[in-house]
Amino acid sequence: MVGDLRNAGVYQHIIQQHKSIEGMEKRLFKLSFADWYDIDEKTGEFLYR
Repeated sequence: MVGDLRNAGVYQHIIQQHKSIEGMEKRLFKLSFADWYDIDEKTGEFLYR
């Protein structure tokens, strides 16, 4: 990566976890960790997709 490294951790996560970006291509450079995490409504815990 060169230049703006703000989302470097997100891209590293995508690569390491072999996450699919299908349907997210148009906003690839606007992705965040929130795109792969949910919150359990009952317990308030983080869930991984």
